[in-house]
Amino acid sequence: MNTMGSGLKTVVQPIFMALAGVFLGVLIAAIVGENPINILSIMVSGVFGTPYDLGTAIYYMTILLFTGLAVAVPYRSGLFNIGAEGQLVIGGLCAAIFALTFDHIVPSSMKLISVFAVSFLGGAAWGGIAGWIRAYRGGHEVISTIMLNFVAAGLSAWLTLNLFKSTDTQIPETSMIDSSWMWPKIGNFDGAPVTLLTVIGLLIGVAVWFLMKRMNFGYLVSATAESEVAAEISGIETKFIRLLAMMIGGGFAGMAGGVMVLASTGRFRLDMGEGFGFAGIPVALLGKGDPIGVILSAGLFAFLQHGASALDLEATYVNRDFAQVIQALVVLIVVSEKLFSRVYWKKIIFKLLPQAKG
Repeated sequence: MNTMGSGLKTVVQPIFMALAGVFLGVLIAAIVGENPINILSIMVSGVFGTPYDLGTAIYYMTILLFTGLAVAVPYRSGLFNIGAEGQLVIGGLCAAIFALTFDHIVPSSMKLISVFAVSFLGGAAWGGIAGWIRAYRGGHEVISTIMLNFVAAGLSAWLTLNLFKSTDTQIPETSMIDSSWMWPKIGNFDGAPVTLLTVIGLLIGVAVWFLMKRMNFGYLVSATAESEVAAEISGIETKFIRLLAMMIGGGFAGMAGGVMVLASTGRFRLDMGEGFGFAGIPVALLGKGDPIGVILSAGLFAFLQHGASALDLEATYVNRDFAQVIQALVVLIVVSEKLFSRVYWKKIIFKLLPQAKG
């Protein structure tokens, strides 16, 4: 019964907070002179107006799902992964380099799975650096992941421009990978990059939920987050758990880069995925670090991000940046949730009351 209630709460809370953020957003739009109904109508039409628009939103959702999981899994172990941006870059770069280097070596039947797995391994290795620094050297993961984002940008630029630069364009990008490495598009989305990677992402989200809620690994992760000292006394290798959580999170961010290369661009570009890694942070926060919540949050943020692009042409006082305003409002609602808790205010009042003298 408790499990059912907890599962329902996981679904209802993100929806409620998202609606509250959207309501505040359109209220701000009304204050600056826009018609709230018109703004919502434009955004809905921007997603569902054509099959291509819907497919693009699904593509965005796939990327945000992976970057959201990249933040959520370490978060469950008590770590805050700010490095999904760099891990995404490394994952996409590794996928492109692997496809370019081993084109005539890997059998055709193994190409799709192997190259996607390489994107996971690339991101996992990059996340593992920050995990090792945190677990075994005591360096805070927020600082190390932010710094590694810059290292990833510099390393990817050097490799792209010096070793794998495309010779048929002046754009800073790698050569095009062979079509046999590209995941085929599915559905009638007028060429939008919707592939089975979306289905794989959803299945991975469910699998991570099962792993965290029903398997021993989930208990080890939760125990490490609650109290590292108590977990170590109980015999849990907390350092290894945190290292593993950061590697898994980094691997998911790497998969987001893999989706971009293998479903859309067919090559690595230096500006590829810019902003998607950081967008995974509010996706994970809105989902409360729960994989099912992350799936719902990814869908919402994809809707906002793509739907708001139509505002550039059809709205007067707001543009596509309006989506970021709503996302920020949603995050503020999430982090201020305690302010609306009666238990929280009872504790505050109790602390303010004069203590009875005994």
